[in-house]
Amino acid sequence: MKFDQVRGYGFVANDAGGDDIFLHVNDLEFDKHLLNAGSLVEFEVEDSPRGPKAFGVSLVGRSTAAPQRVSAAGGEDDVLCDFIPAGEFSAEVTEALLNSVGSLTGEQILGVRRAMVKLAEGHGWLGD
Repeated sequence: MKFDQVRGYGFVANDAGGDDIFLHVNDLEFDKHLLNAGSLVEFEVEDSPRGPKAFGVSLVGRSTAAPQRVSAAGGEDDVLCDFIPAGEFSAEVTEALLNSVGSLTGEQILGVRRAMVKLAEGHGWLGD
């Protein structure tokens, strides 16, 4: 499965073999953020002017792998965003908070920073 969450489309492998099947966010019956490489989905296939297209897509099982950032064209070398190490992310969040809201206490900054790191980890935005 290759899906570009920013552009809202990608491709899913065809169990019967052959070409991958086009998948558009409007045909998902679940939140697109639950979809990542290795997810198992069920769907029906219809013909479109550009080839087979999935519709009525339901999520059967989620992968535990981190979301894969690939282009909608399917090239794994077309990275859409860079991953940032957790420590660097924390430092940037702290700097942004200090520069934007000077009245925050150290405890408030630490709390917001922990929440931001947890959110970023949950989305697979942090790397090594």
